[in-house]
Amino acid sequence: DSNGIDWTDPIFLHVSDPLMGWENDPIVVESHKLVFFPIAKVASTQFKMLFRRIIGRDDYQEQHENVVHYPKGNGLKYLGQYSRDMQREIMSSSVWTRAIFVRDPIQRLQSVYSHKVLREGGRHIQEVCCGISPSNPNGRQGLDHCEKLKLSNNNNISIDETILPFKDLVNNFMASCNDIHWRPQNTRMTKVSWETINFVGRFENLKEDSHKLLKRIGAYEEYGSQGWGPTNGAIFETNLMKHATNKSDKNRSFYKHDDKETMEVILNFYEDDYRHTIMNLTKP
Repeated sequence: DSNGIDWTDPIFLHVSDPLMGWENDPIVVESHKLVFFPIAKVASTQFKMLFRRIIGRDDYQEQHENVVHYPKGNGLKYLGQYSRDMQREIMSSSVWTRAIFVRDPIQRLQSVYSHKVLREGGRHIQEVCCGISPSNPNGRQGLDHCEKLKLSNNNNISIDETILPFKDLVNNFMASCNDIHWRPQNTRMTKVSWETINFVGRFENLKEDSHKLLKRIGAYEEYGSQGWGPTNGAIFETNLMKHATNKSDKNRSFYKHDDKETMEVILNFYEDDYRHTIMNLTKP
């Protein structure tokens, strides 16, 4: 029954577990025969805003995670909610577009650091990687690299570059904490599922590629060409996100280019991403 489909792939389950599920489940836009595979930190929020607009939600510019990401609140349909027969059609019919956007892993990791550490004061990392929460201020035991984060939590200090330098994120958290924001993109689905993808867009080319995708599915004029951002322009004309990287952060590297060790750790961690023929990323 495989027929080019790997039914063991978790993409076919409907998981509403926020640690995995919000980006695990491919989004189905039936009216335009599109199934979209979001990846955290690859414009996934903005794409969900777009799909909410296509399904007729008036509050499509809303960015609160309960409205955009939470499957029970966003109104979107997911691959795991369809029957096996329908899933087979979505994943194999040439009429359907199976789309994904990918991003250079180093840029993506820097974006995570800029957003989750510098702007959000490291709360996400405290919670997800160290188990630190209001009800459990001491977090999970035995994680040496969490000690500093625990201390800042107990003293109510926001985490910044001095407490958690980029290098520490890379060396102490990246491999040990399997977080969706930096998990290698090739692990998004199994090899067999990757082979069904028939549209790959690039974050580096977000505006052009998203417009190309919308034109391909016949949704550009109505949903993409206007109605976005403060000027009601085309989607991705400007960055819609309230958490958009500050201009000063944008052109800044968080590691020194002569820090070969940090760079090597990152390149090793993302080796399979750079080797992936469908993503076709360029290794620096």
